[in-house]
Amino acid sequence: MRVDGRPVWLAQVTHQLPGLFGIVSQDPDIDEARYYLLQSLWYGQSLAQIAHKASIEPVPVSESVFGFQRGGYFTDGFQLVVWPTGDPVSMLEVVRVRWD
Repeated sequence: MRVDGRPVWLAQVTHQLPGLFGIVSQDPDIDEARYYLLQSLWYGQSLAQIAHKASIEPVPVSESVFGFQRGGYFTDGFQLVVWPTGDPVSMLEVVRVRWD
């Protein structure tokens, strides 16, 4: 996807948890994987800009819902939008864009 002619990445990330007998389940904190990706790109100085986009209704921990893998999950309801760059950008110079 491009915004103003610049590439923007949209991705779905999850963190899988190993279980008994090789059964894998999804980490119920589905936002954690998103922030792990952000942290990796940010520390790698590969981000020019970031934004958070409202996506779905938030699901509090106390009201976890069950997804297609029959595991409960909770979320703040946001998606992360990143503008990657091949040029190093200081962590202090990454621009936060207001999306919603």
